[in-house]
Amino acid sequence: MFSITIAADEKSLVRSLNYLDTDLKKRILDALRNSAKGVAGGARRKLRAGKRARKAFSEEVPQSQTGELARSIGYGRIKRQLAYTVTAEFYGRFLEFGTAERFVAFKSGRASRGSLSARPFFLPSSGEAAAFEKAIADAVEASLRTFATR
Repeated sequence: MFSITIAADEKSLVRSLNYLDTDLKKRILDALRNSAKGVAGGARRKLRAGKRARKAFSEEVPQSQTGELARSIGYGRIKRQLAYTVTAEFYGRFLEFGTAERFVAFKSGRASRGSLSARPFFLPSSGEAAAFEKAIADAVEASLRTFATR
């Protein structure tokens, strides 16, 4: 299984939330869930929009052959934490980051040397990540305003 975690992992923030309104926790969890949903949806869109050319080149989104990888992408909350995780089939990591060069011997007696270039599709772009961070910050700010006016 290949996964990334979207979390409010700042210890002081998480500790402070225990003393604050449950509405604040809910808003932060909603923002985290929406971010995880956005990452999963973005990865699926990138895969489904990938070119079905004969050969995929480095830095291109991988070709979708069967759609299995796109269907395997999901997200879920990590129990008792302010965090969501986004997962994909185990071989997604090889497509995302590439592989080192390897020597492979076949039963036929032939041998080959090669590697797989990185073809990123999973991790959000810097623009997407900034939007997720802003949504979480906005949720915290809105909740703190509401909490302060009570």
